Amino acid sequence: MPYLLMASLARLLLEGGVWQNGSAPGNVLERQPGVAKPVLIEPHHADPMIAALYADIRDTLGLPFVNTDYRAFARWPSYFSAAWPDLKAAIQTSSYVDLTRICAAPGARLSHFPFEGDRAFPAQC
Repeated sequence: MPYLLMASLARLLLEGGVWQNGSAPGNVLERQPGVAKPVLIEPHHADPMIAALYADIRDTLGLPFVNTDYRAFARWPSYFSAAWPDLKAAIQTSSYVDLTRICAAPGARLSHFPFEGDRAFPAQC
């Protein structure tokens, strides 16, 4: 659920929305000892094939950045390059677009915080 909130807030702000809560952020959680940090392939380290996939992802999703999950998939370029066309096709379906709108709406409503709990999210999410 935290990823959905962050993604929804990012989408709200990218679309010109306003984060209405002016209070300071809460406490930052430290990484627990022994928990590995995922290795991500950043755009400036990507080889030409991955760089082209990143450009297609940004164009497909309409974002100025590449999400963390895709940067993690790029660690396995042969899998990622084979899987992306199928994922892209799914992302471009009307049902996927409808579900992203359904799931983004509660995040936009919660932009004023404090967090009111899971009751704000529809069952589809």
